[in-house]
Amino acid sequence: MHPFLTRQKSRIADQAFKEILEALEGKLAVSSDSRDQFIQLKGQHTALLRQYLSNTMDWEVYQRQLNQFGSRLMEFINHLSESDLKKENPVVDPDGDAWRQVNILALAPETEEVAEMNYLFKRFPFQNWEVVTEITWAEGEAKMDHPHILVVDNRDLGSCASERDLEGKPEDLQTRIRQRIEQMEKLSEQAFLLHFGGHLYWVGQNRDRVYAANSKFSLYGRLKEMAEFVSAFQALGGKKEEASR
Repeated sequence: MHPFLTRQKSRIADQAFKEILEALEGKLAVSSDSRDQFIQLKGQHTALLRQYLSNTMDWEVYQRQLNQFGSRLMEFINHLSESDLKKENPVVDPDGDAWRQVNILALAPETEEVAEMNYLFKRFPFQNWEVVTEITWAEGEAKMDHPHILVVDNRDLGSCASERDLEGKPEDLQTRIRQRIEQMEKLSEQAFLLHFGGHLYWVGQNRDRVYAANSKFSLYGRLKEMAEFVSAFQALGGKKEEASR
């Protein structure tokens, strides 16, 4: 079996279906007899993901459907041969994009959010990432070597559009919001910051220091934009502190 196909098969156990499908789409020859079957598989995966993101499918059912999809994808790859693939062209190697190598560290407040973030990141094409509930490296103890992007999961804070809005919140929530803002102030000095959650007035006041995503849909898009920026910026010799000037 062609090494490319062997590599894609090895990723099925991790349910990295999105990445596998993207790689296959870039590698399958237009003339391949398997092209139509591939399009059907891709459509099935898109439909499953849409149902999950819209919360219309029970988690256990979704996992069962994913396992069944993995079996169909494995069978499809097993029937492919080198003749189904495009001729070698390293320029279009789907695994060669530099932005996929950017280091991403995500901070989630609770175990449940950590599990969900891990689930999402396993399906994103980023290769170097970690999800944690606490960041201590800002005081000098590195959790991840040189993170480029820091994602802060603030969905538990809800929406807080202004300081006046903050004053109307329950005291415990006010305290949590202020503490999170103070934490983000420090973290934004260490890496490019992405706020993941509802409208937060501090984000609007610091657009040169922090980007924002308010849903699972926009989370991937914002991360990819940031990763592409970091990759291009560093390729030109730029440093994080210079980008905030």
